[in-house]
Amino acid sequence: MARSNNLTLILFFLAHSALLITLGLGQGEPIDGVVVGNDDVPADTNIVDVPTTDFTSEPPTTDFLENCIKSISVSCGNEIYHTLFGYVNPKNVSGPCCEELVKVGKKCYDALVNTVIDGVYDGSDNEKEEYRKRGDQAYKICFDKLFPILP
Repeated sequence: MARSNNLTLILFFLAHSALLITLGLGQGEPIDGVVVGNDDVPADTNIVDVPTTDFTSEPPTTDFLENCIKSISVSCGNEIYHTLFGYVNPKNVSGPCCEELVKVGKKCYDALVNTVIDGVYDGSDNEKEEYRKRGDQAYKICFDKLFPILP
């Protein structure tokens, strides 16, 4: 059991380190492949910014990702990491972790998931897509746990 916990911590810190390296250690540079918001809309326009999972346009800034990282506890980050890579069933994400995920929002969660998958995992595009689907599934399950649809 202790050996498994040590391996888990090592994997988490490797993922976290790779994320920081990918982020340029907070230099404020964007990361390729991830979208955040719409800067083309004037600030005084009454438009709701709907979260998007379109990762083909503008990348988020490192400040955005750093704020996302700070909003999720280490234990929840570890739980999600294990969920993405198949060690934990998405249905088994804990209640407190689900609360953290939904609180940070889908846009922040997707940006973190994609950064971890693209920055840490060196597999095929099909495998990466499968991990993204697991991430989406985990978020949806958490959202549904917190906001069940009443009959």
